[in-house]
Amino acid sequence: MEATIICLDNSEWMRNGDFLPSRIIAQSDAAILLSSTKTEQNAESAVSIVSMAGKGPKVHVTLTNDESKLMNAISAVQIGGECDILATLQLAQLALKHKQNKSQRQRIILFIGSPIKAKTEDLVKMSSRLKKNNTAVDIISFGETLDNAEKLQKFHDAVNNNDNSHFLTVPPGPHNLSDYLLSFPGLLNSNASSNSDSSGNYMGFDPQMDPELATAMRLSLEESQRQSEAAASTSGESEGNNAPSTSSTGNDDMDLDDDALLQEAIRMSMMEANASASNESETKTTDDSKEAPVPQAIEFNLDEDDDEAMEDDDADLYDDLDEEAQLALAMEMSMNAGNASADTKSEEKEPKEEEPAKPDSRSLVQDALNDPSFMGSIFDNIEGVDPNDPLIQSALKGLNDKKDDEEKKD
Repeated sequence: MEATIICLDNSEWMRNGDFLPSRIIAQSDAAILLSSTKTEQNAESAVSIVSMAGKGPKVHVTLTNDESKLMNAISAVQIGGECDILATLQLAQLALKHKQNKSQRQRIILFIGSPIKAKTEDLVKMSSRLKKNNTAVDIISFGETLDNAEKLQKFHDAVNNNDNSHFLTVPPGPHNLSDYLLSFPGLLNSNASSNSDSSGNYMGFDPQMDPELATAMRLSLEESQRQSEAAASTSGESEGNNAPSTSSTGNDDMDLDDDALLQEAIRMSMMEANASASNESETKTTDDSKEAPVPQAIEFNLDEDDDEAMEDDDADLYDDLDEEAQLALAMEMSMNAGNASADTKSEEKEPKEEEPAKPDSRSLVQDALNDPSFMGSIFDNIEGVDPNDPLIQSALKGLNDKKDDEEKKD
């Protein structure tokens, strides 16, 4: 994952035809090859196009991975003026400094096809700045190779850091500049130089044949390199600390850990005790609430059983009577209900007194049926019933005789 600035030479020297069809067109084809290769290797890589001649260096497109924008920018470069390599390097360094993705590695690719006017000392001084900012520089020298060889070599030697920079001299000939770049995979892929064999293949195979596998292997190598660098930096920091201070710090940390653990254990035990106490109180409250209604429930059940038993007895007695007796019983019960309501009202107004024992309902019914005067009054009040009817008179007479017999027995 890199941020690459491709610097194109668009001076008047690029009109020469020693590279078919011309230097400027051969350079454009090679720049398109490099930009597409960089963006295809990693989706997060970005490329920018800068021209070096004219009124001054010019950025045609900022860092992007859009190949169509890059191709249009390369095609829009016009010939004119002389190259200013120092100003171009300063502009490229500034563009890399303000890149959006700070994790991208920095790289500058210089196409040099015209004589360099800058001094060697200035180039070396600029290379020191680039090296300090971890910026790699790939140099592609073509056309005026003999005039620029010494300056470019010293510049490369000064900027190179652990073989992260490349210097390629392309001699004139019938070959195409793009085809000549393909024979140097280290220039197309920054990681390929250390992993290529004598035949130019990338780790034993051609990356152009299987770019996905090459990308996967490259990412794996980059990850391993980052891990090794992180481990080396960690080990260096640990070695810088003295042994006594480290041991004492470790003991202090252990003491602090023990105190913290003890306080945590005490706090947890107190929380458990409070939780158990609250659970016991809740359990007792729940048990009391559940047990409290039991005596009342038993009392209610007993009262209901007594009432049901009395109702069953009254029902059996009522069924044993004939129609006349049932009618008399109904009248008596209605009168008793009225008397009971009156007694209740009087009891509310007056203080309660001891009530006499109530006679049995069975005996009350029997006395009412055996009373001739009560039965006669009932028949007198019933509409449609003639009290002088012989049947009624005989029944009343029978009741009188029965009552006289009981009185004699008493």
